[in-house]
Amino acid sequence: MKTILPYLLLCSALSSTASRAEIIGHDDFRYRGSSIQNRDGGSFWDYDITSPANPVHTGVASDWDIMFGTVALGNGKLYTANGGAKREYCGITEGIGSDESKGAFSDVALAQSVFYRIDMTRGTDADWCGLSSFNFNAEQLFFGLYPDGSNRFSIYDQRSSTPLVVSPVTVNVGQKYTLVVRMDITPLGGTGCQLRLYVDPDLNAAENPATAVASVFLPGLNRSTSLRVASGGTGLVEWDDLTVATSWESLRVHPVTTFADSGPGSLRQAIAA
Repeated sequence: MKTILPYLLLCSALSSTASRAEIIGHDDFRYRGSSIQNRDGGSFWDYDITSPANPVHTGVASDWDIMFGTVALGNGKLYTANGGAKREYCGITEGIGSDESKGAFSDVALAQSVFYRIDMTRGTDADWCGLSSFNFNAEQLFFGLYPDGSNRFSIYDQRSSTPLVVSPVTVNVGQKYTLVVRMDITPLGGTGCQLRLYVDPDLNAAENPATAVASVFLPGLNRSTSLRVASGGTGLVEWDDLTVATSWESLRVHPVTTFADSGPGSLRQAIAA
C-alpha cells in the first residue's frame, strides 16, 4: 500500500500556486500481486472539480476497473494483451451523479485542460495500443497506435471511429515511448477542443505546441471523466509511470511513495529528479 505522504506533500506544494496546476492522479503500478482490478494505489485520483475555480482533493481515491481482456501487474509495470483498464479522476463511485461526476472536465464557464503522461512499450504482435479519454462509460478520444494499418501515432474520434490526425511518427516494436496528451476542454459557449499528442517530449522545458506529433481542433463539446489504458492483438504492451494532471509542469512531479530515506519513491529521489 502507498502511504499518505505524497498526498500531504503535494497538496501543500500545489495548493499555493495561483494557476491551481495540480496532479489529478499518478500511478507507478508498484502493487503486490498481479491483478489491477479494484486497486486504488498511487497518488490522488480524488480530484473534485465541482467548483472549477476552486477544485479540491477529497482524500477518497478511485480504483482500476478491467474493461476487457488480459491486464496484469508485474515488476512495477502494467501489462495489457488484447485488454484494457480504466480509472476515474475522482472517487470510488462511478456513473452520472457519482464521485466520477465530481471529477468531470466538461463544458463549464471556465476553459480547462487535462494532460496524460505514460511510458509505453509495444510488444511483438500488439496490433494497437494507446490511451483513451472516456465520458463515463463511453469512449470519446483515442491517442496512440490505432489499428488502421498506418503503424503511426494518431488521434481518433471514437464516437465515430474517425481519424482526426495521423502523425508521421511510426510505433516500433520494443521501443519505449513517453506519450503526453493534452486536451483543452471547451468552455461553455465555445466552439470546440484543441487536442495534442507529444511523443518523447522534453518535460523539463516549457510546452512547445510546435513539437506535438499530432495536433487537431475538434469542433463541438467534449467531456472527460476517466482514462483507459489498452491494447489489442496477442502481444504484450508494457506501461509505466502514469500521470494525469492539469498542467504541463505538473507532469514533471515525482510523487513520494515510501518513507525510506533514499531510493526509488523516496523524498530525496523526488527532489533530485
